Amino acid sequence: MKARILFLLVTVAPISVLAQDSGSTSSLILLSGTLAGQSISSANRTVTVAPGGSLSGSYVVQVNSTWASNAVMALGWTPNWGSHSSSYVDLGGFSTPVSGLQKTVSVNLTAPATPGTYYITAAFRGEFTAAQVMSCTNWSVGGTIWNNGDDVADWSASTITEANNTGRALVDYRYPSGNLKQYVPATSIIVVVQSPDPGANSSLQLISGTLGGQSISPSNRTITVSPGASLAGSFLVQVNSAWASNAVMAMGWTPSWGSHSASYHDLGGFSTPVSGLQRTVNVNLSAPSTPGTYYITTAFRGEFTSAQVMSCTNWAVGTVYWDNGDDIADWTAATVAEANNTGRAYVDYRISSGTVKQYVPATSIIVVVLSNTDPGSTSTLQFISGNLGGQNIDSATHAITVSPGASLSGSYTVEINSNWSSNAVMAMGWTTSWGAHSSSYHDLGSFATPVSGLRRTVNINITAPTTPGAYYITTAFRGEFTAAQVMSSTNWAVGSILWDNGDDVADWSANTISEANNTGRAYVDYRLATGSAKQYVPATAIIVVVSGPVQPTGALKFVPFTPCRVMETRQEYNFQGRTGPFGPPYLNRGETRTLNLSGSICQLPSSARAYVLNVTLIPRSTVNFATVWPAGESRPDFWTVRSLDGQIVANSAIVKSGGGSINVYTSDDADVLIDVSGYFSDRSDGANLVFYPLNPCRVIDTRIVYRPVPGPFGPPSMAAKETRRFHLPSTPYCNVPSGAAAYSITLTVSPPGALPYMTVWPAGGPQPVVSSINSFAGRILANNVIVPANDQGSIDVYANNDTDFLMDINGYFAPDDGQRGLYYYPVTQCRVSNTANYLLTGAFGGPAFGDNTTRTIPLQSSGCSGIAGSAKAYALNVTAMPNGNPMPYLTAWPTGQQQPIASILNAFQGQVVSSGAIIPAGNEGSVDIYTYRRTDVAVEISGYFAR
Repeated sequence: MKARILFLLVTVAPISVLAQDSGSTSSLILLSGTLAGQSISSANRTVTVAPGGSLSGSYVVQVNSTWASNAVMALGWTPNWGSHSSSYVDLGGFSTPVSGLQKTVSVNLTAPATPGTYYITAAFRGEFTAAQVMSCTNWSVGGTIWNNGDDVADWSASTITEANNTGRALVDYRYPSGNLKQYVPATSIIVVVQSPDPGANSSLQLISGTLGGQSISPSNRTITVSPGASLAGSFLVQVNSAWASNAVMAMGWTPSWGSHSASYHDLGGFSTPVSGLQRTVNVNLSAPSTPGTYYITTAFRGEFTSAQVMSCTNWAVGTVYWDNGDDIADWTAATVAEANNTGRAYVDYRISSGTVKQYVPATSIIVVVLSNTDPGSTSTLQFISGNLGGQNIDSATHAITVSPGASLSGSYTVEINSNWSSNAVMAMGWTTSWGAHSSSYHDLGSFATPVSGLRRTVNINITAPTTPGAYYITTAFRGEFTAAQVMSSTNWAVGSILWDNGDDVADWSANTISEANNTGRAYVDYRLATGSAKQYVPATAIIVVVSGPVQPTGALKFVPFTPCRVMETRQEYNFQGRTGPFGPPYLNRGETRTLNLSGSICQLPSSARAYVLNVTLIPRSTVNFATVWPAGESRPDFWTVRSLDGQIVANSAIVKSGGGSINVYTSDDADVLIDVSGYFSDRSDGANLVFYPLNPCRVIDTRIVYRPVPGPFGPPSMAAKETRRFHLPSTPYCNVPSGAAAYSITLTVSPPGALPYMTVWPAGGPQPVVSSINSFAGRILANNVIVPANDQGSIDVYANNDTDFLMDINGYFAPDDGQRGLYYYPVTQCRVSNTANYLLTGAFGGPAFGDNTTRTIPLQSSGCSGIAGSAKAYALNVTAMPNGNPMPYLTAWPTGQQQPIASILNAFQGQVVSSGAIIPAGNEGSVDIYTYRRTDVAVEISGYFAR
């Protein structure tokens, strides 16, 4: 009887399970891990490998099981290739119930040899062995049943998706009485096997052109047209293809409107590999009739026909596959932006076994069709001449310079050219950018259109602002009833004038004012009855520079500059065709090149007295050092950037101009990239920004360990190809005042793998072809940059690959307040201290810094010349030389203040690292330097900031 009782108890268990399946409330969740060197998580569980590639690594799963107390679960994992009965792996059992139990899955596999999509699935259930789980065979069957189509390795893509979305899958499970639907807690990794894609190293770049009568270039590829307008013209593209020798590429272009299968155009084929091949694209289209944003995209790939390229259909499919959402004409704005930023887009491509991600070298023109035909787009208001406050207004710059509160009485003449329809009545007025917007404007009366060459005199009798800075007196007209509507950018149909929404003419930014003065009109937000829309307002402005105190001799002010690549010696990335010293080939060992920056593609003005640079070194093996210094001077003993371990590294530098030129020297063979983000000038009319130092402070930290609460200045980490916008005055962590035109920041990246580049630039503008920091080896690295901000004080940050990043601020540039702002004074580049130099003594020499060591460096008493006692901040270059000893971070700050939670460089691999930084001066003009671990440290100076 006891034996029978035991038998009955055993057989009751599965009956209970059938009646109520605990798997329906249990789950197996992927947390994180690395497989084939690629990070995986619940949000990004796909890895891509070549046929037969290694899939070694591990990942962590979380077990949540509601099975009854002390039920024993079997846990295992299996790939869906290979022999089902021998490919699974047993991960051992555990008792239930559990919640949040974490298990590590270690993987050491070889990917299949055939391209396709595969799965590695982990699962558990209340069985005796992992084999029973993997074969979906209940223990009471008495033996494991394989290859009946229900094995975990046989699960379909939809079942895998179900498991990944819910932590469980409802599948057929074998019982003594037959199959029954049961829940299996499970989670999968998706393995995409594809042949190495030459498209990943190929690119298609826009060079220049004209469409619809408008010039286009890599930095300005948007044209604005009216509905149905002609888009006739042509543009030049550059082909760089890494496909194997004599592979034939098909090339074509297509608009994003019209019939996909009929609207594309064939550009013919070419053989590979090629670098720098240029092709002309001739266009003769009409713009769409519906307002919106459209694209004209050119692309190539290794196909037989351009139809296959445009439809993203591989030749092996046999037929061209249109209208599945993957056609180039269907690419999203984000994909177009990716192509324009990198020269290629990573998209779904139809191959014989299904769809896989492939790189398509491509570039796009952006066509903005206006909401209506705007006569303002062909109308102008031009400044002719005038005199204000007893000064003739400069006809080229439209500028006058006055003292605070000075009289601005006088007049100027403007010329009107209006293409509004016959007898349309235009309202015209002028306004200052200071004072109350609703009461500071002035009515200049109306006129009827069309008119050409009509001149009006604007009489002025006002007082200049009392605070130094740049201000504007703007004259404008449009088809409104009153000048108030023109000045408030409010259309008459709105019903009431709308002031102070940020669109008033008095709110126009410096960039908008420049646009108006250059073209006779500005393209701005205009309030219509249906909401805001971009409209052209014919306008011209007088620039009133209110000067501060007399600028001392040798003092320089800062001028922000849209980040631009001056030098690029790599042939394969020289998309903009730099030649001579600015372009290929790489620098040979011991070579010096002289760069005339005013003659570069960035067109820096001859008034620049010092340049804000980011220098990237790409060694051919190892590079002891590279130095950048003013042309015409002897090369100083100065390390702008070093790479003793042969890694790609970047460092910032403020380099004095040598008659408009600089020298670049490398001790060893290396490619060199130089980006510029601003310059310093002694011209009072064009430069009005000075430096305001801040105690170093951490504005942004995306690491959840250090900022557990996600937010706009914290986690999550940056994802690959992600752009984030930061309004620094809004940070709760630091006191960053509003009104900054540029920031001095230290950017630190902490990537899980290779990070080709991160770029920082003024928010809202096109992403420039520059880099702010690189970490190809996946190291934690830092770089100090001066980044211009947009009119609201915001910046954009783009990460090419997944990474955490930190941003520390040590100051900002803003208009001179006449009291606290600091001018820049360059000095001859000089090494202040070096603990590895036994000839230097005291604070400037050895011994090396120890663990957790702080030292005070009295720069003003060093052997370097030209450092004034009035210095309030320094432009420094700090080099850590840990000699292989891991050195997590180095920090510098003003002597006498508390050590900040900020850093200026990191050397976790014990490598030599140089980092430029602007460091405020402390007691007696000194700075303190702290090292977390033992290292030698060298400090160099290139200039200082003082009043």
